[in-house]
Amino acid sequence: MSEMKICSKCGEEFLLTIEYFYRKKTSKDGYEGQCKKCIAKRNASYVKKPKRVFINDTKENYPSGTKECSICKRELPADENHFYLDSNYPGKFVSACKECRGYNFNKPKAITREGHKICSKCEIEKPLTSDYFSERPKGSIDGFRGECRTCETSRIREWTSRNRVVRREKQREWKYSDPKRKEKWDSYYSKNRDAIIARAKKWDTEHKERSLLRSHEWYENNKERSKANTVAWRKANPEKKALSHQKRRSLKKKLKSTLTIEQWEITLNHFNGKCAYCGEGPKDGDVLQRDHFQPLAKHGEYSAINVLPACKFCNSSKGKKIFSMWYPLFKHYSPKRERDILKYLNYRNGVQQLALI
Repeated sequence: MSEMKICSKCGEEFLLTIEYFYRKKTSKDGYEGQCKKCIAKRNASYVKKPKRVFINDTKENYPSGTKECSICKRELPADENHFYLDSNYPGKFVSACKECRGYNFNKPKAITREGHKICSKCEIEKPLTSDYFSERPKGSIDGFRGECRTCETSRIREWTSRNRVVRREKQREWKYSDPKRKEKWDSYYSKNRDAIIARAKKWDTEHKERSLLRSHEWYENNKERSKANTVAWRKANPEKKALSHQKRRSLKKKLKSTLTIEQWEITLNHFNGKCAYCGEGPKDGDVLQRDHFQPLAKHGEYSAINVLPACKFCNSSKGKKIFSMWYPLFKHYSPKRERDILKYLNYRNGVQQLALI
């Protein structure tokens, strides 16, 4: 059975079909609220106003030298003291008078020097140049905007902070709507990638609170995308992932965590990319692990003077044991490798000297 609908004008009930109602995409049911008969009556009673013809506001058009305000219906002198100039029609006045548009006639008019202008927002007199005011060729008498550049910038920043998501979506839509424009932006980013990243990091350090707030907002709106990005980054950067994990462990125990990727590469090169304890390289596609010479449980810091490359077997075998008690009993024990390890970490008579790295 077809649905029924009551006309919002006459109150009669009709079938919800095109025969009785016009279509309307924005409504819930897809049809107009009034029936076709009521809409026809409304259109018949509507009297179309004659189209306004814009002509120059001169004394010939206003013999009395006055013009009627479209709001208050007063006859006022047709000049710039009582009407604003219409920005869309140069040389013509707008329909409403200045008073109806919010102009305060009681406020004393500021007297400006020649070549200067008072900002409409901060009301400070500044030189009428492009350094202080943005150019506006159309719709202004002097060719510049009413507000100064400082007020304009603060207004734009305030709007951006309130509508950050909308602005970003519009920028992305504008950037990727044209293939040539997208190609241009991609090539620019590839050429200036390091400079862009450095500029972003500098901004993050200078605005830590705002950066954290933006990160939290983005994560709440893009949780699935964030998790996917994290998984992809860990697969593409196993070394950085291991470094981050070890640093987190050290910071939890309030220990120093200063090892960098460059220092780790120096350590790997010293031991020829092999395990410092058994002298063998990684097997089955594994990577050498970062072993704490003095265990983390014994307050061993994560730094270049306490980290050695170790295979998975040696690292697991050593665990939380002290090197001097574990290594001599280890099945891959080598006096030569022991001397090399102690010399590299600058140990003498069982005590570590000043760090060389």
